[in-house]
Amino acid sequence: AHRTYSVERNPVGMKMIVEDGRTFRFCENGGVAAVSAMLFQSLVPVAATKGEAVANGIVAGATSLTAVISTGATQAEDLYNRGYVMVVEAAQLDPVHLILKSGEFPSSGSTGATLELESPLVDGIGDSEVVTYVQNPYRNVIIHPAPPTALIVGVVVRAIPLDEYGWLATSGPTKVLTDGTILIGESVSASLTTDGSMSAWIPDLATTVNYLPTGNIVSVGASTASSVVWLKYID
Repeated sequence: AHRTYSVERNPVGMKMIVEDGRTFRFCENGGVAAVSAMLFQSLVPVAATKGEAVANGIVAGATSLTAVISTGATQAEDLYNRGYVMVVEAAQLDPVHLILKSGEFPSSGSTGATLELESPLVDGIGDSEVVTYVQNPYRNVIIHPAPPTALIVGVVVRAIPLDEYGWLATSGPTKVLTDGTILIGESVSASLTTDGSMSAWIPDLATTVNYLPTGNIVSVGASTASSVVWLKYID
């Protein structure tokens, strides 16, 4: 868990559980050079992948979605590998599908891209149905801005260069940047004021979004320094 890689050595999002029960997720760093002990989040999904057109007449049992559109945004091949796609349908028969391989999305036109799925469609895709697809939350992770704007994914355990790969701690004891007054045993959550940091979780805070806790304090460090946090609620 304390190594970095220049290539996607493991599938992004792969979960590792070590002997003492700590868990880690393999990630790609998509923001700035990742600093150890900072809290990270996924990218905010782009509007160009929500409710998008797909080829009509794709039958139940198919494992490829063709002519998938990305409205107004060119997106690179493989960007959605290990991501997820949902068919927007009234019957709600299909689950969320894992994307094994994604093609390149042109910014305009009707050609679209192909998404190869891990599991077959339960229901065929009708003329008026569309799809919504998202990247794997562990691809192109960024330091959480305060307050966070997307899914909290974990804490970097070793500095990861930009566009390279490494591991995020997601449960168990880990070193995390903290700010403000915190107490041993207290619940903490993503900081509302300091990027990449955790602070005391205040469940009755009425002036902002009530973010979920991320863990509990084991050992307290000085404000704006690192504390030991037992991560519980991220993964």
